[in-house]
Amino acid sequence: MTSSQVRHDSFHKAMVLQATAPFGKGEVEHQIERGVYFADVWFEPANPQPTTPVPPHLGFWSEIARTLALVENCRSPPTPQRLTDIVARTLNKEHALRTHPDKLAPVRTWVITHGRPTAALEGWGARPHTEPEWPETGIYRLASVVSIFVLVGRELPETRQTLLLRLMAGGLTLQRALEELKACEEPWTLPYKDLLVRRHVMVAQPNYPRSEDDDDFLQQFAEIADRFVTNIRQEGRQEGRQEGWKDGRQDGLRRLFGLRLQRPLTEAEVEVLHRRVAELGPNLLDELVLTSTAEELDEWLATSPDTP
Repeated sequence: MTSSQVRHDSFHKAMVLQATAPFGKGEVEHQIERGVYFADVWFEPANPQPTTPVPPHLGFWSEIARTLALVENCRSPPTPQRLTDIVARTLNKEHALRTHPDKLAPVRTWVITHGRPTAALEGWGARPHTEPEWPETGIYRLASVVSIFVLVGRELPETRQTLLLRLMAGGLTLQRALEELKACEEPWTLPYKDLLVRRHVMVAQPNYPRSEDDDDFLQQFAEIADRFVTNIRQEGRQEGRQEGWKDGRQDGLRRLFGLRLQRPLTEAEVEVLHRRVAELGPNLLDELVLTSTAEELDEWLATSPDTP
């Protein structure tokens, strides 16, 4: 697997963890017992189930999270061999669970891909599948002894129920999903905007081994990045007011820097950021945080503003 694929996968795994968090516990790179197989994400529903109403914005993820589940994200439509490997992982996982009586429950596997894997679906006798509360199109079930479903992003209906799934797609499907997310004003959109800003920062680096999909994402996201950054800064200002920050301009920047570094800023770094805002202004720092590597930002925050 190339470096580009690993980073791409990390974004999609983070999306899965974010979407399923209200319903239970997820684990990335889950090692399936009694074998060498690894699953992208393994999910276990909370027991007992949350009594609060299911947030409607999570859409179809609330259905995915109803059972024990393996989630596989495919950068390109899976080949027949890849789908066969996924069937084998599911069988191994169900076999392993027989030693855990408290977890003896059906396992569903969800394969998420942008385009339809025609040859793989035909090879496994898959048929379009839907149930009450499920999208009417875009889901296929394999003719196997285990429950394996393939979700095709570009075939899902464009509804709020499928928005978070379509954010994991590419091409025009992703572009339209980004526009939908841009139009959403509810607070729930912030975590997903955070993830997309992180992906933008990552693939925009000059030394990043970009694929054609990455180039498409950069072009599509560039048109709405300013709006997302504004949302994140506004949320940061709210957090800052709650914590007693004196200058609201700096609160959102602290959030953006924390997102880029993937850690909270230290008190010393916050002080440097205060002085940098006064010296350079917040708009220039927006550009800096979106175009610099984490290592460069670490060094920049460790340097006094008076240093050339």
